[in-house]
Amino acid sequence: MPNFTRNLPPAITSNCTKTVNQYIQAKHIDSNAPQAIDRIIFYLEKDVPEIIRGCNLNDTGLAAALCCYAVLTKSPIPANIAVTGGIDSQGRTLPVDSLDGKIETVLRELHFIDRIIIPKGSLFNVYIPENVKIIEVSNLEQTIDIVFKNDFTI
Repeated sequence: MPNFTRNLPPAITSNCTKTVNQYIQAKHIDSNAPQAIDRIIFYLEKDVPEIIRGCNLNDTGLAAALCCYAVLTKSPIPANIAVTGGIDSQGRTLPVDSLDGKIETVLRELHFIDRIIIPKGSLFNVYIPENVKIIEVSNLEQTIDIVFKNDFTI
């Protein structure tokens, strides 16, 4: 089987790894991984690298940062949560393009998802079933609190 291990593009990882490392240091979180991570390596099935190249990289930073945090802290991400949005260098969320299409895809294809995390202020015009909750976040810290501490009071 060919090796499909790749580095995520720097356009995604530069902000998210820096922001996650700053968050971990500020919160004094014990992490066994080195804080100097400057890239995220992932394993993909065939043809997925081409799909990633077609993605709007501004819409993936929040999810990439969440994955980076999960790896550094060895905390699993719950399978029932979907995340979209970008983050800036201070960890604030950035708006999402084509949010209606993303939500529709999650609702149609990922029936186990019951929480969708989006940047605060993002606009969408699709019907959301009662069993699915849209959670708006302003920054990475709120996202971490929701995903790993189940703090839905935000």
